[in-house]
Amino acid sequence: MPRVPTYDTAQVQQQPTRPIQLQGVAPDTTSIAQGLQSFQRGAEILANKSREQADTASIMDADRKLTEWQQNTMFNPEGGVYTRKGGAALDITNQTLGQFEEAQAKIAETLTSEQQKARYAQIVASRRNSLSNELNKYEFAQREKHHDDMAEGQRQSAIQGAALYADNPEQLAYNQSKLNLVERYEAQRKGLPPELAEQKRLESNTRLNAAVIEQLAARDPMKAKQYFMDNAISMTADAQLRAASMLKPLIDRQVGVSVGSQAVQDVSSQDNRVFASILQAESGGKQFDRNGQPMTSSRGAIGTAQIMPSTGPEAAKLAGVEWDENRFRNDPDYNRQLGQAYFQKLTNDFKSPALAVAAYNAGPGMVNDWINGTNTTGKNASKLKLGDPRTGEISQAEFLDKIPFKETREYTEKVLGKALQAHEPSFGQVAQAIDARDDLTADQKSIALTAAKQRIDWQAEQRKQQDAQNLESAWDVVLQGNSWDTIPAATWAALPAEGRKQIMDYKPGRPTDQEVYYRARDEIVSGNELNLLGMRAKLSDTDFQELTKLQQDRREKGAESTASIGSNDEIFKEALRVSGIDPSAKAGKRDAKSVAAARRYVDTQIRALEQDQGKKATPDQVQKVVDRAFIQGDVPGSGFLGMFSSKKRAFEREPGDQVIVRDIKQIPADEHQQIVEALKRHGRVPNDADILKLFNEANQ
Repeated sequence: MPRVPTYDTAQVQQQPTRPIQLQGVAPDTTSIAQGLQSFQRGAEILANKSREQADTASIMDADRKLTEWQQNTMFNPEGGVYTRKGGAALDITNQTLGQFEEAQAKIAETLTSEQQKARYAQIVASRRNSLSNELNKYEFAQREKHHDDMAEGQRQSAIQGAALYADNPEQLAYNQSKLNLVERYEAQRKGLPPELAEQKRLESNTRLNAAVIEQLAARDPMKAKQYFMDNAISMTADAQLRAASMLKPLIDRQVGVSVGSQAVQDVSSQDNRVFASILQAESGGKQFDRNGQPMTSSRGAIGTAQIMPSTGPEAAKLAGVEWDENRFRNDPDYNRQLGQAYFQKLTNDFKSPALAVAAYNAGPGMVNDWINGTNTTGKNASKLKLGDPRTGEISQAEFLDKIPFKETREYTEKVLGKALQAHEPSFGQVAQAIDARDDLTADQKSIALTAAKQRIDWQAEQRKQQDAQNLESAWDVVLQGNSWDTIPAATWAALPAEGRKQIMDYKPGRPTDQEVYYRARDEIVSGNELNLLGMRAKLSDTDFQELTKLQQDRREKGAESTASIGSNDEIFKEALRVSGIDPSAKAGKRDAKSVAAARRYVDTQIRALEQDQGKKATPDQVQKVVDRAFIQGDVPGSGFLGMFSSKKRAFEREPGDQVIVRDIKQIPADEHQQIVEALKRHGRVPNDADILKLFNEANQ
């Protein structure tokens, strides 16, 4: 292993040290200084940049917060600026800007440097200006809308008020004035030119007038038409067309219904019937005599109405026409018009058609003399006083009987008698009167004719009901065992002629006319309402009561109450057809009598069957009864002079008739089977002769 040498003494001699001599160039400190300065500037830039970044971040955050506040304030669906409309937006600018200042100040508190605050102040100023402009613009628009809404509210109030008070001229004028005032204010507020202001006023007045016309049209179309004509100038052309189109059918209907009803009333009124009788009594309804000259009486009365020339001008005035003597003499319609107007005045004065008729003939002064016992005419020298029938001082009949002038007495009785006998007007008479009108449009005439027809039908139904009531009252008297001549005079006079004849022909205990009974029953089963009292004279008491109950049940309980009769009738009618009998034969015909007799037979048999078994007959049982009713056989001795036989069906048999059935096919199948079985039980072979013999023996 090698060894490391060791030394006790120095191996190298130490030399003395000499001073070091440094030589060369002195160090350059300029570059270092510049580097240091550059480094410092870089650090400052970095620091400034960092601070700017921090400031920018803070400003951006502040701007974000301010933006969010503004967006929420403007657009929040629950109370935001843009949710406030009209009056609710008034002063919204000041309110929102105040809130803006509070919000931006609160956000500013989060900024930490002056630089941040300075930059934020710039943003706030710009945002404030922008927000203020936005708010001012919105508030202005809403303020205008608010004024528009207020004006429209005033318009609506005026229009509604005018419509509600359409029948009140003062209120109508007030609301029209109110509307025009609103339009004048609005035109000034908006600075509208005169032409546009007038257009706005016309549009508003159009709305008001249209509302009034619509309201009036619902109450009285003619009044609406008059209002329209008076105010059309204050409506637009389109509105005028709409109003006219709306009013025309309403006016046509009103005029047509009124004319139709009045035409029926005019033709059917008692006064008109009386005046028609006057024309017949005066001139026979003629204007000219045989020579073609105006009909002139011995006293000088002229024309169809026989008006005195001295009375003519007064009558023309009453009729509302100009006096024209030429027409008076030559125009029958004009003459009749004057006569009717004069007679109407007499009727109004005397309040009695009978007295008016007497006055038409003798003169009103003469009638008053007879009533009061005066002599104002100089023709009642004895001052005969008959009394006043209008007060009950004397009866009308007695007054007419005591008229001292024979001509007037007979004339009045003749005229009134004819008037009472006059029939109700026909539709033809009324239609003729309507068609003669030259003041109606085609639509109005059509409506008038329809209204007249409905009115006549209604009156006919009313008369029918009244006749039924009168007939019932009259029958009540007779059915209590009294004679027909004890029926009260008023009731008797109100009865139709056919009703009086039926009551006079009625005889207690009289048998039922089978044709009448079954035709009535068919009608009731079919659901038709009958005047059974009109058939009373041809029905027995029992059958009348039965039909009355059947009709009452049909009326109250419906078709179900007569269903069994209806089904039985179908079976019966089929049997009639098979037998060659017409189920619908007209009254009085041979088949009609056969139908009635067969029905009576079938009904009697079914009633007996139901009474025996205590329940309704089944269809099979009804069929058997009907089949038996039509079994035909010979009746010896019933032919000519009793020397020959005649054929009769079961329902045609009379008491004492012996019917012999000779055709095996006539025997009902069930009875045929019963006879066959009976023969077999007795050990006999069934044959037609034996079967017929046993059947005839059993059915005599």
